[in-house]
Amino acid sequence: MQRFDPALLASRLASFVLRLVTVPKCIVCGETLEKEGELCPDCLALWKNAREARCPRCHKTAAACSCTPLSMFSTDTIRHRPMLSLIFLGKPGSGKIEDKLTRTIVYKTKRSENRAAANFCARELASVTLRFLYRAGEKPADWMITYPPGTRQRIRKYGFDQSRQLAKKISRYTGIPWMSCMRRKGRTMQKTLSSMERRINAERAYTLRDCPVQGKNILLIDDVITTGATVSACARLLRQGGANKVFPISIARTKRVAASARRAPSSHPWFAYRVNK
Repeated sequence: MQRFDPALLASRLASFVLRLVTVPKCIVCGETLEKEGELCPDCLALWKNAREARCPRCHKTAAACSCTPLSMFSTDTIRHRPMLSLIFLGKPGSGKIEDKLTRTIVYKTKRSENRAAANFCARELASVTLRFLYRAGEKPADWMITYPPGTRQRIRKYGFDQSRQLAKKISRYTGIPWMSCMRRKGRTMQKTLSSMERRINAERAYTLRDCPVQGKNILLIDDVITTGATVSACARLLRQGGANKVFPISIARTKRVAASARRAPSSHPWFAYRVNK
């Protein structure tokens, strides 16, 4: 259920005023924009190229990738798809200009007070989500949107919860209603943890609000999905609350390692040990 949010209204009014009195610039390179939008023609071309990057395992783009993240067990699939993402998150320090661009856009979506990057990603993801649901034979009216809330520490630091804002913006672009269904208990941020620690922390970090999720189909929006521990833990709570389906969507996801690139246990053991002489 959508509610009137004075903070969101003030943010939209401020963005509108700033748009009138300032020159719009590309969110990546800072070049002055001649037309409406968030990216200049060169950066937009790089974004389109980055979206064509292929998964090393299933050899599909991020929007069509059928690989399940390592720690994602509780969500539902739609037509053999475990989740829906716009793009693969570029590796830090890779040197590829497309990787730098994707990380810049995701970084600004997560941290920048200028919500142009969030608007761009929400609009792109909304378009892909609607197209995917219609092709899968699903009615958008049968779904609702929710999100895993961030820590209070992070919200105080940056002034907003990026997942909450994405949920609101995607709801506005798609017409699918959004609702805040969970509370955050833990203070530890997932990005500081290993894959196993992420799973344990996520299981303890969230509780379900008293909200009507019984029989609902839910799109669970997160900005970036790495191991899938967060969306899996939230999906488990929603299913316990009576949700019918929980399908995760995100701006970016990390690539799964190709099977041929995995380390052999015989040559790379899980742990090191010493023999006392």
